[in-house]
Amino acid sequence: MVKEKKTPKIRPEYRVVSSGALDLANFAGEIVSNPDTVLVSLGGELKNYAKLLRDDQAHSLLEQRQDALIAAEWEVVPGGEDSRDREAADFLRGQLMALNWDAITRRMHKGVLYGYSVAECIFGMDGNKITLDAVKIRKPWRFGFGKDGELKLRVNAQTLLMPERKFWIAVWGADDDDSPYGQGLGHALWWPVYLKRNGAKFWAAYLDKFGSPSVKSKYPAGATEKEKATALEAAKAFRNESAVAVPEGFDVELIEAAKNSGGSYEEFLKYWDGAIAKIILSQTGTTQQGQYSGTAEVLNDVKSELVKADADLLCESFNDTVAAWLTEWNFPGAKTPQVWRKVPNTRREEAQRAADKGAYEIGLELTDDAINRRYGEDWKRRAAAPVSVPSDSPAFAEPGRDEPDEIAEQLESVTNAAGTGMINMIRAELDAAIRAGEDFAAFSDRIAQLYPVMDTAELAEALEGAVLAANLSGRASNG
Repeated sequence: MVKEKKTPKIRPEYRVVSSGALDLANFAGEIVSNPDTVLVSLGGELKNYAKLLRDDQAHSLLEQRQDALIAAEWEVVPGGEDSRDREAADFLRGQLMALNWDAITRRMHKGVLYGYSVAECIFGMDGNKITLDAVKIRKPWRFGFGKDGELKLRVNAQTLLMPERKFWIAVWGADDDDSPYGQGLGHALWWPVYLKRNGAKFWAAYLDKFGSPSVKSKYPAGATEKEKATALEAAKAFRNESAVAVPEGFDVELIEAAKNSGGSYEEFLKYWDGAIAKIILSQTGTTQQGQYSGTAEVLNDVKSELVKADADLLCESFNDTVAAWLTEWNFPGAKTPQVWRKVPNTRREEAQRAADKGAYEIGLELTDDAINRRYGEDWKRRAAAPVSVPSDSPAFAEPGRDEPDEIAEQLESVTNAAGTGMINMIRAELDAAIRAGEDFAAFSDRIAQLYPVMDTAELAEALEGAVLAANLSGRASNG
């Protein structure tokens, strides 16, 4: 009897896609594994990176980075100029204010340690509007990603596909698109923190052994076991007490540990603290001022650039997902509003102000649009101060009028280069010239003769100022 040949069943995970290539993702299971090599060495458990927060340096600097992020003001900008666009922006702004956007940002930023952040969005209804009632930040190790980047929840040995338009995901440190997990600071921090932690253990053991001198107890030759035990007890007592009594013939002395000039545990720990600071803040200056070249301004600048990168990443991921969903649901056809944080760049702003000042000094002037771009719409061009002129013309404009005080005041306001001392000297001669009805040519010659020590250029500038003041007054009076 010929047995019927059965066709072997092909397991579903060994299926072939339409291109003829094996779908390798199915061999790896329903969740793509995280390629982080450090994480793999730790058994693949992402929650191991949470242990890094036990280190005082790592915890403090991560908090400092978050504080700087939250300190930057946030704003919601309409996606367009239409009234519908502005209405969508106002709606989103109200939603974020009600939820405490700063608190959400802080918790979401903690994902920088793990490589990705996952937040569940709780939506509700208010009339005919879909609202964002809550944003719940979840533990990232509770989730994984499928072959197409879809989010899946780990439930014991199972994985559940999460619904679309439900979760806000931010991915940190990704160098390519091959892994949806990104690469968090934990990857770089693990070994510095590990070595620092173990160095601290060795330091504690060292201090326990060598921090205080060892006690050496001597007993005479031929001592009995009881006498030897007595000598040992005396040594132990001496370690804990300031004084000890020993039998005659016994001796107790202290042995100092030899100092090692090749470095210390303290320097070892400081080195790793510096490494941790470089990883988290991209510099060490906030914890080790003066070790490296650069001023506090430069250090703050480095930090501001880092804060801007954090802010932009979080805001972009939110704008592309949650903000877009709310706009599409509630304001069909409107352009998606954008939420951003305004992170100041001190170095750039100071350089810009210096450039603007230099341009102004050579006769250039910013346009109103340029002022708005540089300094914001809250600023506008200052109006020029009105020129105050007397109603009556000075004597030089129309001889016969006696107004020496007003002319002298105008002369002081327009001739700063000549100096206060020269002004006072000219004032006296000016009073006399006006009373006598002296013409300008005669007055000028007499001033030059009376004050030959004066610099000619300064004198000319002062006299030109007098003429200018007189002309201004005369024109105002005739007008």
